[in-house]
Amino acid sequence: MEELARSREEIGDPILAHPLDDQYYRDRSPDWSKLSVPLLSTANWGGQGLHARGNFEGFVRAASKQKWLEVHGIEHWTHFYTDYGRNLQKRFMDYFLKGVDNGWSKQPLSNCRSAT
Repeated sequence: MEELARSREEIGDPILAHPLDDQYYRDRSPDWSKLSVPLLSTANWGGQGLHARGNFEGFVRAASKQKWLEVHGIEHWTHFYTDYGRNLQKRFMDYFLKGVDNGWSKQPLSNCRSAT
């Protein structure tokens, strides 16, 4: 319990202590060149600009040879957390984690092309 208590901090404190991109954030950022597992990245046009940018950057930079980028409109929850999005996630997870032959191998890749 003591270790847990020492690890806690107020959610806003790091943001106030690090207002600009610095080593604090770089230490907490993924190294996309090491991401080689299958990737399903979903973004939305209707939300904050950083959300979509993060999805696009992660998709393009990820080293995975099997990656899909799905982009939808309106809010994120409108598509991603309703039947459409849940079914997409379930098909992806069933195929790669359970080995279910559910047609995912024919799932079109995104219209976004990576540099690799």
